Amino acid sequence: MSPLIRRTSGRPARGVAGDPTWPEKCEEILRRRAAGETLKAIGKSMGIGAERVRQIEFLCKHRRGRRTKHDDALMQHLRQMVDMRASMQMPADYYYNSNEHLLLDAGVSFQSRELTAEDREIVRRACRIWHKAEYGNCYMNAQRIVHIFAQDDVRYAEGFATGKVGFFFPMLHGWIVLPSGAIYDPTWKPDDPSLDAVDAACGLAGAIPETWAYRGLIFEHEVVSEFIHDQECWTSMLDNWMGGSPLLKRRRARPRWP
Repeated sequence: MSPLIRRTSGRPARGVAGDPTWPEKCEEILRRRAAGETLKAIGKSMGIGAERVRQIEFLCKHRRGRRTKHDDALMQHLRQMVDMRASMQMPADYYYNSNEHLLLDAGVSFQSRELTAEDREIVRRACRIWHKAEYGNCYMNAQRIVHIFAQDDVRYAEGFATGKVGFFFPMLHGWIVLPSGAIYDPTWKPDDPSLDAVDAACGLAGAIPETWAYRGLIFEHEVVSEFIHDQECWTSMLDNWMGGSPLLKRRRARPRWP
């Protein structure tokens, strides 16, 4: 599947992300699509291809972020897991009864955001370093980039996410938070090339597919680097049972989040 921006040596990027005027086309495209016009008809009248219209339509719907039924389903799943464990005896020094409890209390839900120029440059650089991030290694993929990019305003997020496997199945996962607050997931690659990605092969960045959902804790670079040093391996910061699950022992303040 071709990336949204096709990078050719010596040539400027092409695609929606390389067209700074696409937000100006939003209102007209959404209005005409709601009226039942085809992508081809709209593109012909606007002097652009049908595929470009489809890409712009997708970005227009997702650029400001919106709560979906999958966000709600993920929250409901967390609540159900907390309720199930409510009657179970916890260690005396635990504040939270589970990772789900911690995420309900102190986690944030991520939504689609437009990538800024700074975001795009970070994703491009990260992709050059870690282009072949593998499934099953989400903690390494994300923590490594946050650790290497110490001079950039990138943070690490870890929590539950769902969507990539094709059906609702929340799983522990790690990803990156870009300076604007947009998500960058180098492990889960988007299936739709119209996503506001820098390069679809580098992972998901910016627009979150409607059937996906992310909720997690946000960790600063210094915390991640200290964790990596102490563990001497790439592993989950949440599901750290070998380290005594320290995140479950004290109440965590929820960060200010748009």
